[in-house]
Amino acid sequence: MPLRTSRGSGQGLCPGHLLFEGIWDEWLQYFPLLVGEVHALLPLLKGHLTEPLYPHSHIYEIASRHFGTKASDYKTDVERRETRRFIGRSVAQGKPFFAYVAAKAPHSPAKPAPRDKHAYDGLKAPRLPSFNEKNVSDNPPWIRKLPRLSTSKKAKIDNRAEKRAESLQALDDLVAGVVGKLRDEGVMGNTYVFFTSDNGWHEGEHRILEGKARPYEEDVRMPLLVRGPGVAAGHQAHRLILDTDFLPTFTDLACTPSSPCDTQK
Repeated sequence: MPLRTSRGSGQGLCPGHLLFEGIWDEWLQYFPLLVGEVHALLPLLKGHLTEPLYPHSHIYEIASRHFGTKASDYKTDVERRETRRFIGRSVAQGKPFFAYVAAKAPHSPAKPAPRDKHAYDGLKAPRLPSFNEKNVSDNPPWIRKLPRLSTSKKAKIDNRAEKRAESLQALDDLVAGVVGKLRDEGVMGNTYVFFTSDNGWHEGEHRILEGKARPYEEDVRMPLLVRGPGVAAGHQAHRLILDTDFLPTFTDLACTPSSPCDTQK
């Protein structure tokens, strides 16, 4: 079935993927920008490009909406509610749908929902064998130059791990809310759900205080959970994939010879 109704939700600004006609029917975008940055972006966001980056594309007018500052306006909760509403509208209209939901949690500052504060007080980051590694002689030179983590740095790592775990509780609620909505609407059996992340994270492994984008297992291994028609319960696959594999997979699942997708838009 073609992807005729789609929805995006994310935190970064990427006009080539977010704002161009023919890609999303709806887009809920978080702009954590300073006032000066917003003013600098307005000419681009509100006007048409003189030379579009992609043929037959233009940027939509941007309408801002302030959700508020109450506990119920916590960003991940807003995303959960908006995604559930989108699913309900799509089902009511009898349209197939695609929702891309990218929560900010547990990115910094990893501020948890008010209800989840103190849910993991005292939690420590995992102490893997590579944590604050004592012998780094078999590591690259830039690792061998790093000093071992001090007590204060380990405390910083643990404090961040605690906040990250607490911020993820609302993400658990988001996933449960979306799956519950699919089940309530009677479309769970005809829907694929993919759960993954974009990168790993260092929490003291190999003496690295924080960060990503390094050639270590802690950075390159991410969860990928899939459920849907034809996916056997409990099946595990050990294969190398990249994020560029997702879109072709989605179109293969959604587009059939009898109902092809227009992949040129």
